[in-house]
Amino acid sequence: MTLSHEDLTQQINNRQKLTRKKTSWIWAHYIKSLNDNNKPVIACQVIKEDRTKCNIKLKHDGLTGNRSSHLWSAHKITKDGKQSEVQSYLNQKGFIGITCSYVDSDFILKEITLTVQFVRYPHTAKNIAKYIENILNQWKIRHLTMTITTYNATNMKKCVKLLDGVSWIGCFSHTLQLVVGNGLFVTQNLILQVKHLIDFFMTPKQSERLEKIQKDHPSLANYEDDEEPVDSSETSRYLNAIADISTRWNSSYLA
Repeated sequence: MTLSHEDLTQQINNRQKLTRKKTSWIWAHYIKSLNDNNKPVIACQVIKEDRTKCNIKLKHDGLTGNRSSHLWSAHKITKDGKQSEVQSYLNQKGFIGITCSYVDSDFILKEITLTVQFVRYPHTAKNIAKYIENILNQWKIRHLTMTITTYNATNMKKCVKLLDGVSWIGCFSHTLQLVVGNGLFVTQNLILQVKHLIDFFMTPKQSERLEKIQKDHPSLANYEDDEEPVDSSETSRYLNAIADISTRWNSSYLA
């Protein structure tokens, strides 16, 4: 479809309205998108039990009631599940990972994963700070901890401030990702249309059809011309669509 300059300008203006700072907790689970008529909507990004994105599209009307209702009725997610440096598994249990970074006697940077621990709801700053405090004390390194680096979520910044004698350092990679995201705004129309195509091929039915095509035409599944044909029994080697997910940095480029 070819858009006129006026139509494209109108779509950009519509999306600019969507880029205002979002303060509601529900935005941890939704992204802006377009429907089949190229009208602004929001799409649910929760991963379902079958490991596919929900991708239900709701009207972008400025009201959060229908969005929070969908999160509860479809995924049993409440306000307590807002942004945090916690990896949520498919069963909605939360885990926090702590990596210790230090310089040894030869001035070589070392990194060690101390723990990946289950964190009960709510994932508030106070609750997360208590878990971090206990973990550091268990390893007897609380007195050696000078700084903690997290991404820029409010509850993570606040939880570090609750730890006496510890300074918070924002994650440079996350900050850079925010800058890149803002820079990509001018290409948002193209990105959203590509997302629609990717979502189509990530449905179970179309994913199986894509795999079948690669089985019927082995050369299509090879990265390079000189690679040997892919064995049809080795399904793990077949190419699949790469999803663009807001929490997976660089995924827009890879997709």
